[in-house]
Amino acid sequence: MERIREAVEIQAAPADVFALVSDLCRRARLNPAWRVIACEALDGEPIRAGSRYRFVIRRDRTRIEHVSRVVDYDPPRRLVCKSEIRGDLEIVLDVAPAGAGCRLTHEESFRALPVPDEVRNAEGESIVRRFLRTLLWLEGGGFQTADIQETHEALNEQIRAEIREWLAKIKEEAEGPGRFGKGGA
Repeated sequence: MERIREAVEIQAAPADVFALVSDLCRRARLNPAWRVIACEALDGEPIRAGSRYRFVIRRDRTRIEHVSRVVDYDPPRRLVCKSEIRGDLEIVLDVAPAGAGCRLTHEESFRALPVPDEVRNAEGESIVRRFLRTLLWLEGGGFQTADIQETHEALNEQIRAEIREWLAKIKEEAEGPGRFGKGGA
């Protein structure tokens, strides 16, 4: 399993930040990489362990429909959602007091792209040897393995960058003028 973890410090009360991120539709709309077309609680409100949510989003030119189940709901500390469509995808949100506010941690776990043994076994080699071996392998028609490794690394970095941007939007929302702790929502 692949695991990507990013966090942000937010100058707001942990309970307020948890209320924001546990409003799954509102949280989805804060993702800069998505345009939310529809979001609905399939089992009604309020959110609880076992709740299911359906999301319809547009990402670039692709329309994606997704269903998530809340598998752990422990306010104001922890929320865990698991995909019902991609059973290997799990998202964990942890909110912990920190300084004058809190720390929001977003962790995603998912099945990594398969990496062929030829690439995986090269990890202990020097950069020069690995480059030469990869170059020779590419010359011999093994371009697919290099492409898989490169795609795997690029995908992980893209996911990290998008999570960081999403966390920045959540921070901005939580610390903004209409923030929860100041009577707005």
